[in-house]
Amino acid sequence: MCGPQVRFCESCGGATPRGYSPSKEIPMFRTLEVSLELVRSLRDVVRRLGSVDRDLASQIRRAASSVTLNLAEGNGRSGRDRHYCFRVAKGSVLEVQAGLRLAVAWGYLDEVHLEPSLALTGDLLGMLTGLLR
Repeated sequence: MCGPQVRFCESCGGATPRGYSPSKEIPMFRTLEVSLELVRSLRDVVRRLGSVDRDLASQIRRAASSVTLNLAEGNGRSGRDRHYCFRVAKGSVLEVQAGLRLAVAWGYLDEVHLEPSLALTGDLLGMLTGLLR
């Protein structure tokens, strides 16, 4: 017998978690992939930054990891829990952006090297805004 957290899905013939929405599932996977692209774009940046400011490099690394981890967790949740995870992910994207801007402000890195990463953070913010509607 199904509990209150499960409903019958007519399209696949099986049970799905309450709050599941196929229209939000596809963008979610794309958002998760973009978050992984962000991490890949930051690998060399964080390595270079670590040679001059290990703390800032660690903060950016942890924030970027938090984006992906919270997106994955939120994808497995529903209702307010889902939105909470997406809000935390959005805050972590903003933290990555701020960390990259700090690296430029301190003169550790040139902004031109950060353009791909900053563009990905902008993309993620737009996607997360859509998921939070």
